[in-house]
Amino acid sequence: SALGSLDPLPCRPFDRTRAGLTLGEGAAFLLLETERSAKRRCVEPLAELGGWAAAAEAHHITNPEPSGETAARVMMSAIRAAGLRSCDIDYVNAHGTSTAEGDPVEVAALCAVFGERAARLPVSATKSMHGHQLGAAGAVEAIVTVLALRERALPPTANLADLDPACAGVDHIRTARRGQTLRAALSN
Repeated sequence: SALGSLDPLPCRPFDRTRAGLTLGEGAAFLLLETERSAKRRCVEPLAELGGWAAAAEAHHITNPEPSGETAARVMMSAIRAAGLRSCDIDYVNAHGTSTAEGDPVEVAALCAVFGERAARLPVSATKSMHGHQLGAAGAVEAIVTVLALRERALPPTANLADLDPACAGVDHIRTARRGQTLRAALSN
């Protein structure tokens, strides 16, 4: 609250009326193991973690650097670490904090990474349903992304009624889950 990033209404990522995040409560973890270990235990993995990347830009405590360059670089690093190209990604679970500064930067970064294909790239922000769980957010969203891959169902961005033109450029999943087979997905 002291940072001025909370919205008293439910969060609305990418919506023209968004005014900040909604805190959520929860915890999650993912068990990572080698393919060899899973075979030895006779279990089928839920998904394969192909690649990952992280950065600390130190631009501002809550606002990303405005060009989206850092976010785009990190996404491309994760995609390359997986041995993939951006055209191999079929869905993005966006960071989507519902902040005035963050959402347009993330969309700009997605457009930089996916180019002309971005307009057809399904994107949703699940914080609109479970809130921002701070340290747990990445694990929760990774699990949602794994479920999207397994269930062939992409979750919507709840409360996205009036798309902010500054957040246009990707295929926002708005009102209902969308059935789709995925080869690979990216969780921001």
